[in-house]
Amino acid sequence: MNERVLQRLESGALSELIDLASDHVLDQPLHALVDVDWLSARIVQGMEAWSRSDQTEIWIRDRAAAIRERRPEGRLGDHIPTEVSGPLLELVQRPFVPDRAIIGRLLSHSAVESLMRELLVGTLQSFAQRLKPNLRGARRLRTLKRVGDGVLGGIGQVLEGQAETRVRDFVDTVMAQVMSQIADHICNPTNAEPFGRFRTHLMEQILDTPMAELDRELDKLDPDDLVATGTAIARALVERGGLQAEIRAIIEAVVEEAGDKPLRQHLTEAGVAEEWHTEVRSQLGRGAADFIRTEGFGRWLEALLAEE
Repeated sequence: MNERVLQRLESGALSELIDLASDHVLDQPLHALVDVDWLSARIVQGMEAWSRSDQTEIWIRDRAAAIRERRPEGRLGDHIPTEVSGPLLELVQRPFVPDRAIIGRLLSHSAVESLMRELLVGTLQSFAQRLKPNLRGARRLRTLKRVGDGVLGGIGQVLEGQAETRVRDFVDTVMAQVMSQIADHICNPTNAEPFGRFRTHLMEQILDTPMAELDRELDKLDPDDLVATGTAIARALVERGGLQAEIRAIIEAVVEEAGDKPLRQHLTEAGVAEEWHTEVRSQLGRGAADFIRTEGFGRWLEALLAEE
């Protein structure tokens, strides 16, 4: 009897059973398939185990090192499918006008102000140098021939010192106005398209950068330190109270949004229903075919069919 059942299962009954089971799952709404409390608790437990393990940081560091050792040659763009890079470039090029208050706050930083101050001072000083009288040429004049070079040099130093002081004082007084004008320029609707092209230019340059150069830039960030920081952030998130409730709320919102529509309808709307069903049946079929020939299944089947 056991062998006859196994033969019938292998002759098509097992495939029919898998079809029935997968169809049953596809016909269920998401809220019938997902236990929100159980899933949120398992996610938190997994995060806790991952973040608190002493081996986690070592594992991540080792995997990152292994990936870098296998770094492919060529440019970054050579290893990104055009199906990804194309839409990404279109996205960054899309014109938009940022909020003026947000840009103002972003630019309000000492590093940005220092950069603009040095640029302005350097430009104004260069302009002043061009306007300054040529004292060396004056030495060629007969009427000033008796004046020593030291005197002229002293006058030049005094003038240069005064000019530099005045330039810096002037820049300090107009810095607020300059930063405001920069923010206005960025947020001007007429500049939305040029800045879109600029973002595209940045993205294209990144994609065109050789992988070796990107690897050298990554070294400047100290990858080991990045791994340690990431692990510390993960641990802090896990230890923060209310994490499970937050994860539960996210899952619950997804389930509620799905409503009573069966899973099959969601997959159909996403355009992957047939592929998903075929792949699931294929995977289950391969696993089940091996499973029904195991000793454990044989003992279970024998007990099931035994006469009392």
